[in-house]
Amino acid sequence: MAKRILAIDDMRECKGATVLARTYQEGMDCLFKLGPWDELWIDHDLGHKDPSGGREKTGYDILCSLEALWPVHRVDTIILLTSNASGRLRMIQVMEQLKKFPHPLLGWK
Repeated sequence: MAKRILAIDDMRECKGATVLARTYQEGMDCLFKLGPWDELWIDHDLGHKDPSGGREKTGYDILCSLEALWPVHRVDTIILLTSNASGRLRMIQVMEQLKKFPHPLLGWK
């Protein structure tokens, strides 16, 4: 059976992904409504500007939502696509929290 890969990125082509979500909201919908997923490829900056002037929603926010719903919504492999150094560090911190849950297939790149 082919791997189910969700890519969440506003700009990259993401060849090989089963589904490509371009926005924060599309990413959230796909992750939690169309899963389960074998792999998640995720960018930090998703081009989402809050019209009310609030904080931008990012890939970090998606990973925090995933952490809150783990292990019900579990992903075997998470690959960060971001070039944003500070965003990457924050996302890695969430991934480190996810590693604390036992999962024999869990892989990180």
